Amino acid sequence: TEDHLDVAGAARILHEDHYGLDKVKDRILEFIAVRELAGTRMRSPILCFAGPPGVGKTSLAVVASGDLIDNRTLPLRVNCDGTDHFLSIWQKVLREVQLTRALPPAVGIRDLLDEATERAASLLGAGHLTVDVVRQALQVLSRAAPIVLVLDEFDRLEDARTKMLFADTIKSLSDHLVLVTIIVVGVAENTGELLGEHRSIDRALVPIRVPRMSPAELAAIVRFGVRRADMTIGDDAVERIADLAAGLPYYAHLLGLLAAREAMHSGRSVELAHVDRVALKAGESAQGR
Repeated sequence: TEDHLDVAGAARILHEDHYGLDKVKDRILEFIAVRELAGTRMRSPILCFAGPPGVGKTSLAVVASGDLIDNRTLPLRVNCDGTDHFLSIWQKVLREVQLTRALPPAVGIRDLLDEATERAASLLGAGHLTVDVVRQALQVLSRAAPIVLVLDEFDRLEDARTKMLFADTIKSLSDHLVLVTIIVVGVAENTGELLGEHRSIDRALVPIRVPRMSPAELAAIVRFGVRRADMTIGDDAVERIADLAAGLPYYAHLLGLLAAREAMHSGRSVELAHVDRVALKAGESAQGR
């Protein structure tokens, strides 16, 4: 039914929208399948996407979060930045809750969510914020509707104490079986680097490292995009894009797009010269992300 997680649908979206990275996609689908079987008996889990910039962590996390959401779930997404601390992030979360209240949830949830939001706001706004207070606020909100919370760009948090408090919050949510799924996304070599080394959260943590793509995977992405534009591309142009992209699908997409636009001035075939002409521009665009 529409209130159950759709593992088959998640698999279809992952394979249609994300070429390669089969181990990463299998890990996501495994989590969704376990979550479907366990239901509310599953301790508050945390999915943690870590890897280099430009490998598709956020887009994979969006797919994963989308397949954890039904018409009775409260979806929330917050971007972290270098000025954030423990209190400011939960204030952002609360603002997202208040904005989400304008959306039409399942019948019967509206009044519960309105009341829960007011109670959570009063808890989060009452002086010194502790891990226990955050857990209580999320417990109040999740009684109205299970929560899926995406914390993107978590690597931008500069305060070590904030990361420690988040690890403690994850442990507290897991210990109290709060109906919250947290998805953390950030640039890091591994989840330990992103969240800090906290063995106490290992049982609640589902680490997903998103690696750089192989040259063959990048080449397949480029060829697929060019075909969809009803154009052709030379093998040497594909090899140059795969080499310049250095394992990053975002950069491969960008190079392919710019080279195709350049080629359209003279025909429908992308050549090595077109790639070379746009390489500098693509690099500048990637750095500005």
